[in-house]
Amino acid sequence: MNRETYYGVLRDFKGGQFESISKDYHGMCRAQDEMIASLQAKGATIKGWKIVEDKNIFIISPIFDFQLANNHSEQFNLSDVTGFEVELCYQASVPDTEQEVDALVSASQPKVAIEVMREKINPLSHIGCDFFFNYGIIVADDAVIGDFQFNSSTSDEVFEYRSTDSELLAEKQLFLKKGLVECVRRGYQGEFFFMAGSLNGMLEANTRLGKNTIVNHGQTIIRFDVTD
Repeated sequence: MNRETYYGVLRDFKGGQFESISKDYHGMCRAQDEMIASLQAKGATIKGWKIVEDKNIFIISPIFDFQLANNHSEQFNLSDVTGFEVELCYQASVPDTEQEVDALVSASQPKVAIEVMREKINPLSHIGCDFFFNYGIIVADDAVIGDFQFNSSTSDEVFEYRSTDSELLAEKQLFLKKGLVECVRRGYQGEFFFMAGSLNGMLEANTRLGKNTIVNHGQTIIRFDVTD
């Protein structure tokens, strides 16, 4: 599958036009499952999930194989993307039962990921059914340790993060737990990464022109370029 086919499915899908998750949560899930099945029939493979929260209601939104970007050599054009979000994510295999979820969450180690955002495809759909504006996802190979930074070659502003903040990790692990439980409930088996939410909101794409890096203890774990 390619992006053009994917965008066409989302634009044409009428069942996904919900104003909110909470008004018809199960209807949203059914619409999502139908849309996912349609995309899988066209060759798409789910590689991960974005955990979406709306008024304390959680829903999972799929990330497909063709959306994964190279974590050391990707290039994005301003005409294709709107911004970038730094996130923590977790790699996990979905268990057979919900009773096994807590042990998986306790053993989890966070990775760093960049969510690359695009304009909404279907203006009538809730973000959970429009698959959360994902243009691409960049995931570091290994778990992040301690502090890390997001740098740009065209800006003196350095964004600092801590992956050891206990309150932050508890929040992100809650998202992981919710994502695993949803996968068990809805029958999505396999090994996936789970995007656990932005650390500082979206950074506009035009502020990240040039070479961008995520650096952890002096090692570049993610690198990408933004061009105009």
